[in-house]
Amino acid sequence: MLGSQALERVSVPVAVWGGSVKPTRCGRRAGTHPKMTPKPHDHESPAGMSEQALEELHVISSPHVAGYRELTATAAAPKLGRFRLIDVREPAEYVGPLGHLAGAELVPLATVLLAASTWNRAEPILLICRSGKRSGTAAAALAERGFTELYNLVGGMLDWNHCGLALESP
Repeated sequence: MLGSQALERVSVPVAVWGGSVKPTRCGRRAGTHPKMTPKPHDHESPAGMSEQALEELHVISSPHVAGYRELTATAAAPKLGRFRLIDVREPAEYVGPLGHLAGAELVPLATVLLAASTWNRAEPILLICRSGKRSGTAAAALAERGFTELYNLVGGMLDWNHCGLALESP
């Protein structure tokens, strides 16, 4: 575990939980990754997004062994316009106290595979749920079916709200 000096050195905000110090997911500002530099060429991908734009999404996300990428709330927030937003919670959760992201399509987890049969498999999709678990399950299932640009919102709407990011409420 990192000591408090290491946390200070990388300037990550911390929270004290049960006597231990843990970095928060709201720590890194989106777009501050040192490898995020423009490419000299800007070709279109099959989903209509430039290769540079896709590369930027890959730089700010982490690969998961199940074939999708994980993205924190603060990294996702300024890039929402680049994704198809799919919220896999149940209808009551979608309109509940955690709210939902503007433009997110409600597709409950039990219906994702059926709904996805008409989706572009190369389009960047950000999957959202309450905590990141159900959206991770959906991302893994879609990856198995050939979707290539899948992103799971790590920490889900809980972290989104914790970071104080914009959302739609009932």
